[in-house]
Amino acid sequence: MQELKELKIKIKNQRSIYGVPATIEAVEYLTDKLRSEDINELKALGRTSETTLINSFKQSHLVWVGMFEDKPFCVFGVAAKTLLSSTGYIWLLGTDDMKDKRIALQYLYGCKDYFKEMFKFYDVLINYVHVENKTAIKWIKWLGAKLYKPESRGINGEKFIKFELHKGDFR
Repeated sequence: MQELKELKIKIKNQRSIYGVPATIEAVEYLTDKLRSEDINELKALGRTSETTLINSFKQSHLVWVGMFEDKPFCVFGVAAKTLLSSTGYIWLLGTDDMKDKRIALQYLYGCKDYFKEMFKFYDVLINYVHVENKTAIKWIKWLGAKLYKPESRGINGEKFIKFELHKGDFR
């Protein structure tokens, strides 16, 4: 397994945000600080933030914590669909700090470096997003992902949209 490295994201005339390899302590720090959109998405799946974050951390091949002013604002990563698969499930859960324009814009443009790292291991990155998570859907579209029609996946028939990014199509 390739060693995780710190990827610094710097935007001209902005403070830098950066990702560091995730630790269980950083993941646990974020469990009770998630955005309401992320909490609602997890609830629609019958999951809690603590269980989801810890399981995602443990099951993922690559996991980073997004930092701003030395404070975690999100955790994100990718887990293999199957042991020998070239498809990875990408995920991101963040705090309300992601709504801060200083952070959002820097992350928006800098996150592509992390996708390049993921595409070293996977040809396709997929997952599902809750139809009510408008901020996430907007970001996923901006990345150039293909979105499918909403389908029932939640515990109460909640609708989710499958999305995928292909290595060859990534902007």
